[in-house]
Amino acid sequence: MVIHSGIVKYLSIDGLGIVRLSTGNWVLLRNAFPGDEVEFTIPNSEQSLQEKTILGELIAVKNFHYPRRKSPCIHSTQCQGCPLIEMSYQDQWKEKILKLKFYLEKFQWASHWNISEEAMEWGKAENEFSYRNRGQVKVNGDLVGYVNIFQDPQKNFQKSSKIVPIEECLVLSEKSQQILKKFRSILPHPLSFPNPPEKFLWNFFDFDEGIDLAQMDESENFLKDHLNKRRPFSQGNQTQNQKMKEWLKQNLQDEPQKTEIVELFCGSGNFTEVMATMHLSRNNEPHFKIYALEVQGSAVQLLKLKNLHGVDVIEANLFQSNVWKQFSHQFQNVEILVLDPPRSGVKFQRAWPNIMPNLRKILYISCNLESFFKDLQEFRKFGFQLDLNTLRIIDLFPQTMHIEILAVLTKS
Repeated sequence: MVIHSGIVKYLSIDGLGIVRLSTGNWVLLRNAFPGDEVEFTIPNSEQSLQEKTILGELIAVKNFHYPRRKSPCIHSTQCQGCPLIEMSYQDQWKEKILKLKFYLEKFQWASHWNISEEAMEWGKAENEFSYRNRGQVKVNGDLVGYVNIFQDPQKNFQKSSKIVPIEECLVLSEKSQQILKKFRSILPHPLSFPNPPEKFLWNFFDFDEGIDLAQMDESENFLKDHLNKRRPFSQGNQTQNQKMKEWLKQNLQDEPQKTEIVELFCGSGNFTEVMATMHLSRNNEPHFKIYALEVQGSAVQLLKLKNLHGVDVIEANLFQSNVWKQFSHQFQNVEILVLDPPRSGVKFQRAWPNIMPNLRKILYISCNLESFFKDLQEFRKFGFQLDLNTLRIIDLFPQTMHIEILAVLTKS
């Protein structure tokens, strides 16, 4: 077996260390951080080297760039859901900022960008554990846990089907921990086994802090209502979510009354509610006219139930190019676009400049650097520029490489 050596250059979005071989292949390694001098093997090397990106197996770290700490989680070696847990939080945050700088240079938005001290402190997580207010576990009988997507290094990038049992998850909030503990207590149950087993490997349980613990006492009804049912999307870190709401509010603070806003991917109204309640008059007249669009039906229904003044809630497939024709008259006076898309980005529609000819400002909240900068390239073609002074990075999920980007684009 050939032992390779190299220096880890980057971290992938999954928190895996990236080493480049002399052949040009990129090798991903668990438990390897940027700057580490490592030795590793490549399972099935002859076949794997035909792929551009390969999952390798770490043999040893000869020199550590970042100091390691002992993982406080008993499940971390098997679960791998918190790939940065052996790195101090300060070093995690440093790597996330470096990742953003890398993309700014890659997409030629800035060759030398330095985040201000104020912005750096603002984006840091207040708690590196006990923050996550939602989650999803896989279930098979009384077996409850997460699936490590890279369990078998012999099968390059093939997802594992093995559930890693989880007794306690350190990143979950106290209420989420209580929900998970209570859920485990009502198992096994005939409904908790996958059906039919030859077709499904497991059930899944989506949960968030909106679940009533008392409902679990009626275990059969609870499992019928919650197993394999997705909860409406919500931000997973309430403290950091509040900061994002304040950022949005600050960037709309000076906008005049009756400004028209389109919000895409509004979900159940996390940011819609902020905009709808800004500058309310004494008789509760809304300051803005808001068109809130979402793909998912259940989220749309929840937003409608809030009955927010000045908000038109619209259900539409936002990724279909022909859907925009119906808004050609409705959006003529829209001046601001608010975006909080899924990881795939907004997939810029060329019809937008014609449908929203008065658009002058875009407030973009993104959870994926790659799709974010690809979208920005398209907006740049239509005269929108990124204001680097207002660019913010915020850490919603410590122990992972996930970051949120908050950006203001203005028409030049």
